[in-house]
Order: sequence, then C-alpha cells, then structure tokens
Amino acid sequence: MCRAFDVQRRKYGLDQASADDMTSLTWRGELAPGLTRDSHGKLSIAGCDVIDLVATYATPLMVLDCDLLASRTATLRTAAQEHGVRVSYSAKALFTPALARFFDERGLGIDLSSLGELAVAQRAAVAPDHLTLHGSGKGTAEMAAAIDGRVGRIVVDDLLELAMLHELAMHANTRVEILVRCAIREPANTHSAIATSGEDTKFGIAACERALAWGLLRDSAFLHFAGIHAHAGSQIYAIATFENVIDTLLDLLEETAAFGLIAEHAIAGGGFGVRMHPITDEDSLDLVTTVTTLAERFQAGCRERGLVTPHLGIEPGRSLIADAGTTLYRVQAVKHQERHRFVIIDGGLSDNPRPALYDAYHHVVCASARHGEMLPAIVCGRSCENDEFARVDLPSDLLPGDILAVCTTGAYTYSMASNYNRFGRPAIIAIDAGQSRLITRRETVEDMLRLDC
Repeated sequence: MCRAFDVQRRKYGLDQASADDMTSLTWRGELAPGLTRDSHGKLSIAGCDVIDLVATYATPLMVLDCDLLASRTATLRTAAQEHGVRVSYSAKALFTPALARFFDERGLGIDLSSLGELAVAQRAAVAPDHLTLHGSGKGTAEMAAAIDGRVGRIVVDDLLELAMLHELAMHANTRVEILVRCAIREPANTHSAIATSGEDTKFGIAACERALAWGLLRDSAFLHFAGIHAHAGSQIYAIATFENVIDTLLDLLEETAAFGLIAEHAIAGGGFGVRMHPITDEDSLDLVTTVTTLAERFQAGCRERGLVTPHLGIEPGRSLIADAGTTLYRVQAVKHQERHRFVIIDGGLSDNPRPALYDAYHHVVCASARHGEMLPAIVCGRSCENDEFARVDLPSDLLPGDILAVCTTGAYTYSMASNYNRFGRPAIIAIDAGQSRLITRRETVEDMLRLDC
C-alpha cells in the first residue's frame, strides 16, 4: 500500500476502497465515489489508470465516470417512477451533446436556461417536448423559442415576461405552455450565492403580483397554464427545506384553483446536497428517501385540501453528475514560502471558479506514485488571482509534473468556466465500461482569437 495513502487513511480513520469495487457510490477513505487505488497506490477512475489517461489526453482533464452516472440516474428514475414523480436534468450543472443524449435516452426531461443550452439539446436531437426553458430576465429571443415550439414549455419568472409572452403568442396566433415560477419566502439553509428563496431573491413572481398573473393566464387564449414552479436553492442537505417547497406548492395550487386554473405540473425545484469531503457533517441527501418523502407529502397534501393532484416534478443536476466528475491537473510548481507550501497546478479559477465564488470545497488527492510524509499544502491555480483550490495534506516529495485529482467536479465547474487570462477550457472525456472517449475537445489558443475583430 502506498505510504502516502496509508497516512491519509489513518488520518481519516476510514478504510480504503477495494481495488475491484468499481461500483461504489459512496466515499471510501480519501477517495470519492468512482475512485480506487490498487495495492501499489495507483489511482484509477472507473477502472482506467489516471496516469494513462493523462498520457493520452493531457491536462487539465475532466473525466466523467458514465457507469457511476448511469447508476445514479437509474436509482433516481426508478424511485421517481414508483411515486409518479417526473424527473428533468438541470442542464446548467454540466451540458454537452453527449450528456443531452445520455439523459434523453434514459427518459429524463431537460431543463435549459439559455439559447446556448437549447442549441446543445438541438444538436443532440432532443425532442422539443422534452425541453423546458427557464431563466431570469429572458429576452424576446428566448421567448421566441417557446413561441416557435423549439421547447415544450417555458417557465415564466416575472409578470412583465408573462405579459410579453401573451402579446408575442397572440401575434403569432399560437398557444404556449406556461409554468409560473413563484418566489418562496422562507430562505434555504445554503450559501447565499446559491440560494434562490427568501425575501431578497431575484427569482419568481412575488405574492403581491401573483393575482395579476393568475388573472392574465385565466383570460388569455394564447397562454396555456401548465403548472407552477418553486425553487429553494442549491446544495441543500436538509429535507425539511424541500418539505417547505412542497407546502409552498400546495398553497399555490389552492391559489390557482380559486382562479379556475388547474395545474398539470407542480415542480419542486432545488438541488439535493452532495457530499464534498471525506469527513463532513453534511452528507449527501439519499435520493430514494427524499423522492419518497416529497411524493408522499405532496399527494397527502392534495388529498387533504381536496385538490386535483398534478404531476410532481423535480430538477436534479448536481446530485446526478457531481460525483461522476473528477478533474486531473499537472503540478506546475511547488513553492515553500515562509509559513506555507503552495502547490500550483495547470488549471484554476478559469476552469473551476466555485472555491473563489463561495468557498466551495473540492477534495484533492495525489495520483502520482509519491510516498513521502503527508504534509499540509495549499493547492492553487495558475491564474493572476489568489485562486486557492483547497488546503489538504499531500506527499512531502510532491514535484512538478506529478498529477493531482480534484474530486466531485462534475457539476458547476466546466459549466461555469471562463477564458480568464485567455486560458482555454479543458477537455472532457467519458469512461463507459472501462473505455474512454473524448466528448468535448480542449480549447486552444486559436480558439481564444476567433471572436476577436
């Protein structure tokens, strides 16, 4: 056993994952789901040796474990079907044509937030009926996607947007499927940057304007009221927050029924929390338990209030794909300053802004064969910012050229990436049944220049 890993294992007081247990969906010692080490300390992702992957595809490199992703998706879909819950994948977590096809083939709808995401879905030949368009501050171009039938339904975020859609649909003499997003007053227990509820949120139609929205929908011959939507936020670990979303939906169903509007869909939006650290007080929400609890609460609430029970929907993104992603980086420099050892990698803020935006933690493990004593290190990117990734213990003999694996990067890393400092975004590969393939190529310097006049 690699001495470095042995020290790390004893530190966490947890057991190593079995080298042949490739289907583990939970953390094992220092290793996130899908990662394993053999008896020599060699790190693998979904059965593929990390050093071999880097030799083939270079770094930075996002690796998607499709077996893990498929298992997670199947578990959630089975639980949802048993309770009549409809599942849509939240594309903003990570979206490529390959992923669009992946989720569409498994019977999930897809939630979009921009015309760019719509273009990806169209390239993957996803049927419009499977697509829902979200977004705060939509322009006429986004509204036209609903008018033209390029998406099955559109989630209206404010009263003026609803009125504009009515006018556009009337001029086009067509009918548009509308879901109305309503603000939730109770704040979610999550970081303020990823909360979408509470009195200070920009999202959804406020209570003081809802009667106008219901009246317009009731009277319009061009807007079809398909249902309601409420969203609490992202990375939520407390099931009570989602129960509050359910109660909000029940109140809204009573409101709309009073206007003669019968909802076909009620969407309980919000991201189920995902574990990011080997030792943490916040564990992932169990998907089966959560879906069961929410479905039973919703159905019971509808019965008690005498409401027609619409289809309950959920919109997971991170909880499906976060664990499936691991990003590999090459160490560029190891610097010993007066108080700290800094490990600088060939990525950073431009391909994963989450630590800088809201102190998000991503666990880092050494993939190279190093056996030195585990000592504290600050892992940083190479951008012209103090772009600290994580403070972790790494081998004392770590050197430039060694490979580090940053865990749980499948969600909101590549999708939030930029070209800051004119760095290109990394490549993405998918591993399926032990075979790797490129699904998104690496951006080049030439790519950085194509938009310049």
